[in-house]
Order: sequence, then structure tokens, then C-alpha cells
Amino acid sequence: MKLRVDRTLCLNSGLCAGLAPDVLDLDEQGALIVLDENPPSHLHEDVRQAISYCPVHALSLTED
Repeated sequence: MKLRVDRTLCLNSGLCAGLAPDVLDLDEQGALIVLDENPPSHLHEDVRQAISYCPVHALSLTED
């Protein structure tokens, strides 16, 4: 699994970071940070949930 963020779409709302805090975070300026582009399997459900709740569909996932 590889997580990607389309920065042209991302609103930096932080909703995704709240749903997958081990994978996504906001920096001091409020910009989204991907902490782990290839999260371990035990975090996959959190990542999928974060993707599904993104209001602008800025997150995407590719499976291995």
C-alpha cells in the first residue's frame, strides 16, 4: 500500500490526520504531512477510512 496526497486539492482540514494519526499529521503551518507513505498492515483500515472521509478526495491509495 502506498499513500499519496494531491496537494492541489488538499484543504489541510486535518480530518484525515484525526482518523489516521500514525500515518498523517499537520505541521506547524497546518499543512498535511504524510508520516508514512507505506503504512504497516495494522494501519490500513485507518488509512482507508481517512481516504473515504476526505472532503475533496485529495488522498489516494495504490495497493501492492
